[in-house]
Amino acid sequence: LTLLELSRDPLTREQAAHLLGVLVAACPDVARHYVQPIMKRLLPLLGSESNAMLNAHVLTAIGECCSVGGTQLAPYVHTLLPLLMKALQDAGSRVKRFVALRTLGDFVVNTGTVIQPYLDYPLLLTTLLNVLKTSQSVPIRRLVISVIGSLGAMDPVAIAEQARVAHEQA
Repeated sequence: LTLLELSRDPLTREQAAHLLGVLVAACPDVARHYVQPIMKRLLPLLGSESNAMLNAHVLTAIGECCSVGGTQLAPYVHTLLPLLMKALQDAGSRVKRFVALRTLGDFVVNTGTVIQPYLDYPLLLTTLLNVLKTSQSVPIRRLVISVIGSLGAMDPVAIAEQARVAHEQA
């Protein structure tokens, strides 16, 4: 965590984020107690970094925290979802997009936040469908369908209303 925060070298920060994700995945029982402090350090990095690989490693570490922490991460829904949507809209980095989708799926499944993200973020469904339409990568397309399924089904009338609201906001 200290290397992530204080290092000026981008490669060192990438490696630190990668190792943090591996550590959380390898030691879930130990990491479960440190999910909150880890998230407090990782989330500011997502919004401030332009390095796509660092963002991908940070997203992977967050995804591992989601798998380990479960419902402990529910308070981060309004912080994490806008950052994930921003990462999904980055068509320049396929790796970042893939990891953002996987992290979103892990977050939704492990925190139990279903349907509500659609209501809180009207552009979420539009963003996911846009990724599905524009992506040429089969794994990304499969992951989008999986994430949409994990987020849950909505009433078709509500979907039409969401599309109208999203169109007005865009």
